[in-house]
Amino acid sequence: MVRRTLIEQHQAPRNSEDLSLATFCSGMGTRWAERRVSMVGAAGGSVEAVTLWVHLDPVTGRPKPLPAEFVATYTEPSGGREVTARQVHEPVVPGADDVHTMPWWPRVTDLDVLNHVNNAVSWEVVEQTLERVRARELIDLDLAISLHAEVEFRDAIDHEVVLSAMPLTIAYRATDGVLDIALWSTDGETVYVTAKVTSPR
Repeated sequence: MVRRTLIEQHQAPRNSEDLSLATFCSGMGTRWAERRVSMVGAAGGSVEAVTLWVHLDPVTGRPKPLPAEFVATYTEPSGGREVTARQVHEPVVPGADDVHTMPWWPRVTDLDVLNHVNNAVSWEVVEQTLERVRARELIDLDLAISLHAEVEFRDAIDHEVVLSAMPLTIAYRATDGVLDIALWSTDGETVYVTAKVTSPR
């Protein structure tokens, strides 16, 4: 299960630019591991993607210790670096100061084989919010040059939520060059996804 994904774009790749990709284990915990993908372009494009994967018991659905074989294989490549699965975003709450909201509907086509909305859809939420923020000129984010975007996956959006046809709520705050996003359930009781986007200068 993916717990967190971070994308750091140091320079946006150009259209049709040849990219070289390298992937490796960049850290481990007792029940999770981090995978990094480095993308380097022939014309200077540079992107890093880091994903934290949690090892789950297929029966209980709870995190369980990494297999001994995995630990033996990837401890050296990871450099012995320890990582935590603790979530660090403070979800922005609808109704709070400087927080804007808009509705968002998950679709049946977003469901995966486990009947949950696929994690990739979370990036659609980020993109839609970015477009809203740019249109309203709430923040100056030059994403064509560089960006730092991190998504934390907090709870599954299941089949029943999708079939209800009720909109979820995107809450966002854009201040001081930082965009904070949270996707909330219809009743406001559950936060499914949080995200933080910045454009380093």
